[in-house]
Amino acid sequence: MEARRNFNDIVAEPLTEDSSEDWFEWVKNYLISRDLWTVTSSSSARPERYRVKDFAKWRRKNAAALHVIRISCGPHNQSLIRGLSEAKRAWDILYDTYNNDYALSPATASAPASPPAVITELTEAEGLEMSNMLKAIAENNWSVAKACIDRYPQVLDVNFATSMGETPLHVAAKFGRLGIVEELVRLVPEEYLEIRDAYYNNTPLAIAVSHSELIPVAACLIIKNKKALAIPTLSDWEIPVTRAFYSGRKEMGRYLYRVTPLEVFQPENGTVGPQFLHACLRCGELGSITTLR
Repeated sequence: MEARRNFNDIVAEPLTEDSSEDWFEWVKNYLISRDLWTVTSSSSARPERYRVKDFAKWRRKNAAALHVIRISCGPHNQSLIRGLSEAKRAWDILYDTYNNDYALSPATASAPASPPAVITELTEAEGLEMSNMLKAIAENNWSVAKACIDRYPQVLDVNFATSMGETPLHVAAKFGRLGIVEELVRLVPEEYLEIRDAYYNNTPLAIAVSHSELIPVAACLIIKNKKALAIPTLSDWEIPVTRAFYSGRKEMGRYLYRVTPLEVFQPENGTVGPQFLHACLRCGELGSITTLR
């Protein structure tokens, strides 16, 4: 009988529920052996671009590590890390997807309240600055958006929102601007991801999952603040996974279901569980989600 072949020269199998424990060990050991683990783990932050030699070295190692992860995780995991430019984020997303150890406090699991949006009255000049920044984010122009933020840093305060109802992170998530989402989550505290917009009570994660199937955008937000998985809208108690299914984002919904703690769906959390089941039934996913846990 022909001997079983390895998936590639790095791992014996692609990443699955059954192989996950071994897979992460295989890839980690390979990256260590190639001196690539520091750019993948949390021990080494990305250098600023103005440090040209350091950034060039990091970029080479990051590209090599990201390539290893991409070719080893298997085709069924590509949607989780598609479009990512950093090996660390790819590793974190895959690890969190296959190691669902999100510990939520009882208060969080019971449909927690997020910081209220404080409507800030802007001067005419500030309003123009804000409009320019949000336009730059929508157009995927980070350099212009960052210049606006540098001039008007209070837009990154936790209690900030304008009469337009959205923070910069809401806008980046809505348009699926992965690179800008990554940059913004580096600049803001984790509480920033709990802010709801002034119109629909959506967090950045709720907006991201209802507007596209860009799982890396959602994963980036979740890694920054896992509490966002359990924050519903105030009006109808739809948590992000429910919102994804109601919006017809089936692939996104399956991903979110895998990483949302099961205790969030318990009866003591009001209508969160029934709303989720109704969304699954409505989009024909009730049967498929039973195979994801």
